[in-house]
Amino acid sequence: MPKDLKRTALYSWHKEHGGQMVEFAGWEMPVAYERGILEEHLSTRKFGGLFDISHMGRFLIRGSMPSVYAICSNEQFDGT
Repeated sequence: MPKDLKRTALYSWHKEHGGQMVEFAGWEMPVAYERGILEEHLSTRKFGGLFDISHMGRFLIRGSMPSVYAICSNEQFDGT
């Protein structure tokens, strides 16, 4: 893997839980876990799942009232 890959805030959690990391669009991301895809599927069906999307969008909000802005990764809303 390239040495300059970015890591999400959940990187340590993925590694601690056996995440098999791969390069994905410049990020080091988990593709699978040690327990296997079947157990991951069954656990997700039983308890729910979490998909780490922190690598998909970045926003820098400036101004006197940045808290009035609501932003989604696929659209922007300026509060007006």
